[in-house]
Amino acid sequence: MLAGALYALPKYYKICTCKSKTEGRILSVSSTAGAEKHTAVSAVYVYYVNGVRYAAKTGWTTFGCFAGGRPCSVRYNANHPQRSFLCKSGIVKAVFISTARLARFFS
Repeated sequence: MLAGALYALPKYYKICTCKSKTEGRILSVSSTAGAEKHTAVSAVYVYYVNGVRYAAKTGWTTFGCFAGGRPCSVRYNANHPQRSFLCKSGIVKAVFISTARLARFFS
């Protein structure tokens, strides 16, 4: 239970604070075989806010679908533009699943 909360809270905070949107580009994609033969993927992406270039990396996810060189939608924190996440990267699904597991544990 504690592990689920520790996993979900930072992601939930990121979702709540990264309200601004811009377009970016996927630079590279990494993948690895995970537990039970699920493939986990991670992407490095770049985006611009007010003419400043930012580069970031997604966490490992089994929900994301990335293609190198392709455009992507980026959500970022307007007060701290270096804080961002990719739309459709699986972060919302991961938080939803963790929250559902916590709710089931407490019910």
